[in-house]
Order: sequence, then C-alpha cells, then structure tokens
Amino acid sequence: PCAYKAAFHKFVGAIQEELRAHDLVDAEGSLLISPAALITVALVTVFSLYVIYERITYALARRTANGPESLGLPFLGRIVEMVLNPVEFWDKQRAYNTNGVSINFILGRIVVFVTNPEACKRIFTSLEDFALFAHPNAKWLFGKDNLIYLSKNPHKAVRNFLQPALFNKEAFHKYLAAQVQVINSSILEMMTGRPIDVLPRLRKMNATASQEAFVGPYLTEKGEREQLAQDLITFTQGFLCFPCPLPGTGLWKAIKAKERIEMTLKEKARYSWKYIKLGGEPRCALDYVLKGVQTSDTDAINWNLDDVATALMDFLFASQDATTSALVWAMTLLDSNPAVAQLIRDEVNSIIDTPYNAHGDQSTFVENLIERAHKLTVTEKVAIEVLHRRPPVPMVPHLARKQIVIDGFTIRKGALVIPSITGAANNLPERTSWDKETVDSQFMQNLVFGAGQHKCPGRNYAIQTIKMFLAMVCVMATQERKILAKMPYKEQVMYMPTLFPVESLFVLKPREPLIATNR
Repeated sequence: PCAYKAAFHKFVGAIQEELRAHDLVDAEGSLLISPAALITVALVTVFSLYVIYERITYALARRTANGPESLGLPFLGRIVEMVLNPVEFWDKQRAYNTNGVSINFILGRIVVFVTNPEACKRIFTSLEDFALFAHPNAKWLFGKDNLIYLSKNPHKAVRNFLQPALFNKEAFHKYLAAQVQVINSSILEMMTGRPIDVLPRLRKMNATASQEAFVGPYLTEKGEREQLAQDLITFTQGFLCFPCPLPGTGLWKAIKAKERIEMTLKEKARYSWKYIKLGGEPRCALDYVLKGVQTSDTDAINWNLDDVATALMDFLFASQDATTSALVWAMTLLDSNPAVAQLIRDEVNSIIDTPYNAHGDQSTFVENLIERAHKLTVTEKVAIEVLHRRPPVPMVPHLARKQIVIDGFTIRKGALVIPSITGAANNLPERTSWDKETVDSQFMQNLVFGAGQHKCPGRNYAIQTIKMFLAMVCVMATQERKILAKMPYKEQVMYMPTLFPVESLFVLKPREPLIATNR
C-alpha cells in the first residue's frame, strides 16, 4: 500500500510539473484554466488516442485480409451504412472475399466475414472457440438467458428434451393437418386472377399455420390471432433497427411486442397445463411441451411457465420469417422452372383419389394430402432444393472466445466473426438436379439450418411447410409472375432481415380440373 501511495503522489507531481511548464498553474498549484476546459481537453485527448488505436488495429488486420481501406466513423465504424443499405453493404463485403475471408469494422469491433464452406462449418461447430452472437440487437430481443446463449451441457439437455417432445411422429401429424388446412384456404384466397404481392399473403398464411400448429386451440379470444401475428412482425423488424432501445425507437417497439407475445403464451400455457394435467390428449405444440415437462424424469429440465412461453416464442419466430422467405423464393423458382412444377403436379395427382377441382369439394383433396404426405418424395426433394439454392438466412454472427487462425487470418479474441451462409452456398458445387438426386439432404455442407449443437431443431417442420405448399399450389393454381422492373430483369434481393426477392407480384388463377386417373 505504501508503494502504491508513493507512486500515486509521484504521478500527481509529474502532472503538476507538466502543467507549470505550460503556465497552466500558479506557484501555489492552483489551476489557471477552468475544470470544464481541462475535462474537455482530457476527453478530446482520450477520444483521439482511441481513434488512433482503432485505425492502427484495423490497418494491422488488413495486412493479412482484404477489407475497405477506410473503417468509417469512430467507434460506429460502418454500421450506419449496414443498417441503411444492407444489400449494397454485404455485396461489397463479399467482393473482398477472394480468399474466403475479409474484414470490416462495426461498433468498435473488427468484423471477420467468412465465405469458405469448411471454415464456416468450423465456426458453427467449435463451441470452445466461438460463441453465438446472432445480432447486435439479439440480447435485447431474445434475452440474455435464451436457449441460443446456453452453454454446452444445459443447451444439450434442453435440445434432448425438446426434440422428442415437440417433433415426435404424432406431433408432426397434428402440425401437418393444421398446415394443409391453412395452406388450402390461403391459396383459395390468393387465386384472384389479378396481380397480388404474395409476400404479405404468404407471411399471413405462415403465421396462421404456425399459430394453429403451436397454440391454436387456445387462441379463442377475438383479435388474438391478428395481434399475435402483428407482434411477431414488429418483433422481427427489431433486427433491422439501429441498436438503441430508447422509448419510441423501432427496437423499443420490438421489445414491447416480444413482451406481449410472451405474456399471451404464458397465459395460454396455464390453460394447457391444466388440460394436460387432467389427462387431455395433446392437440398442439404447447400441449406436447407441457406434457413433456409434466412427465419428464430428468432433473436437467425444471421449467416453469415462463420458460415454456419463451421456448414457444422462439419457435414461433423461427417458423415465421425464414420459412416465409423460402415460400416466396419457391414461387419465383417454380415460375422460372415450369418443368419442376409439372413434376410436382404429376406426383400429387398420382397419390390423390380424384383430381383436384377448385369448384368442387375440397375435403377429399385435403384429407388425401394429410394421410399421404409421406409419399411426396419428389416434392420434398424440390423443397430441399429451394433451400439450397436460396438460403433464407444470409449469416449468423459469432464472437471469438480466443485468438484463432481461420484460412491464414489470425482472429483476435473478442472479434465478431460472421460465417456467411449464402456466401458459403455459392462456393459449393453447382446443383444440377431438382428431383433425381438428393445431394446434401441433411444440410451438412450447406449450412442453411446451422451446424453442430445449434443446428435448427425445427428444420423438418420448415421443410414440411414448404413441401406441402409446393404440392398444393402446383395442383390448385396457375401462376404467372409479373415483373415491374425494366427488362432484362436481374433478380434483386432485400433484407427483412431474411432474404426476399424485391419483385413478388404473381397472378394466381384456379387450375382447370384434370380427367380422373387411377392412383
């Protein structure tokens, strides 16, 4: 303690001598300038030193990886550019990735952008080296105790519980019935014969199907479904907002929407708990989760209704925007590949009792699809191809837990590391078939659903949604895409925050019934 005290007095004395040398104090040691001016000088000095540190750090990083010459605004870096025009920002960033790795600077961090498929997979699966960051707004929106942030063993325990509870064969059949019913009525509504933007229609269809599958029997109050769907949209838009949760901002509104969703789901969970406790048979995902909680014989899962509401919120969100993106891309790909649409029609017509008739009874068609969906093998391959060719989620940011080398570039501890799913997919061998071969059907190379411990547990639900939509829209409707942009048209994308085509206008008309054929 005496040594520290002596060092402190020596430091203060040195400062006083320096101030006297510049005539800033008198002989008695009193300051000749105001404290406010001195604080201002100190702050400007600290800020200047930080700016110099930023630029030196970034310049050293650019010696071994490509990236923009300028790192943008102090501390903020290039986040303003990223938020205002994400498509242009990430297109420019990909152009730097000639060797699979490039860098940028965002919010005081070096950002490492990776497009090499093997390196991306390593980032997803090396839990000791990388931690999931997800998004600058993620901890405000998901919460710091969310499933995606759990450490290895607790995360594994939750996954081992949820997988059989939520996605067993019986549960999947219940979800399938809800999906087919909703898709059928939604396509009928879209067959107007005039150009419509299918994006909001498909988002509404997807939200309705997910709500019905996950918590449908409990959404009985007037306006509840509409409010839940709108809150999910507001929550999703929180990922497009500047990371500032002040009242009135987009992020603040998204946080409030999340609180309303969880409040609703917690209320429904109380009803479901009582229903299952009284011996009721599960009717939706909420029932299956609570049945699992009530019957679980492991100490690893000790959930209360708050935990259940949070988990269900995660699945509702995950089933929304990414799947809606895939559905819109599915329609654009069908439009440019009519032979694929015909393959799907032929397969569907081969498994149903009578050809679909838009003017006739829908019940037999719907029942056939629910009972025979497992026979739609070609359609499932096409659904998988849609995801391979147009991954909905462009990237999943991680944080480096320690210093590590990726593709010859040394990543420092604390750096933001972004494995690009779309960039990695573009570096995989070109896909040549829609239906005859199932290349990477489990998405082990193309990381559409992530990899390792954080691989999406609901991927089969998403594929089932896309498959059933493809099967039904190809048989029920004729589709014609309307492009408003000048020709020749090059497909443009937008971030919402998943990827969507800029142009999503289609004309859907009822397809004329075919002559009956034997199944």
